[in-house]
Amino acid sequence: TDAGVTSLLDQLVAPLDWARGLESLDLSGNRQLTGAALLPLCALLTRFALPRLRCLRLGGLALAETFITDLLHSAEPVCGSLEELDLSFLGIGRGGAATPAAAAALLTNCYVLRVLDISGNHFQAEAIAEVMEALADHGSVRTLHLAHNAAQWCPGSGGPAQLLGECARGRWPIRGQSPVLASRGRSPKGKS
Repeated sequence: TDAGVTSLLDQLVAPLDWARGLESLDLSGNRQLTGAALLPLCALLTRFALPRLRCLRLGGLALAETFITDLLHSAEPVCGSLEELDLSFLGIGRGGAATPAAAAALLTNCYVLRVLDISGNHFQAEAIAEVMEALADHGSVRTLHLAHNAAQWCPGSGGPAQLLGECARGRWPIRGQSPVLASRGRSPKGKS
């Protein structure tokens, strides 16, 4: 319940004193939780009160898109230590471009991330390309879950497999270049 999770998250710092040593936090699948229950988590993440956090699983939570965006921004202080991040089935790509952009911004600083699950988020080709670019500089991700996203990622293409292959080779099949680099006035790697 909201009250139970809120109480637990509030107690991670005091009296339990678990926050500094907590390495894994799995809240996934708690579809009854609301954003209000996770406000203490946002505060803990923002204050970097979970310095040893290596695994954060939030998959399957039914949250408002604006709250998901806020939660992703809150996680930025700990993203440099995250090795596993589960953002599956949050509906990140269902609305506008702000939430996928917040996810990509978070991933840009996840230097040691090994496992990323972004399944079931209604990502279209542009959002997937933005995520791939955010991960490209690190090369640390070893397991990437993309199942149950948009049925048609790139009209006229070979679908997700071709898109990911092109992204891995530094080619961006969407309008000829990466949407993120294009917005910064730069070309993708290997292109001039």
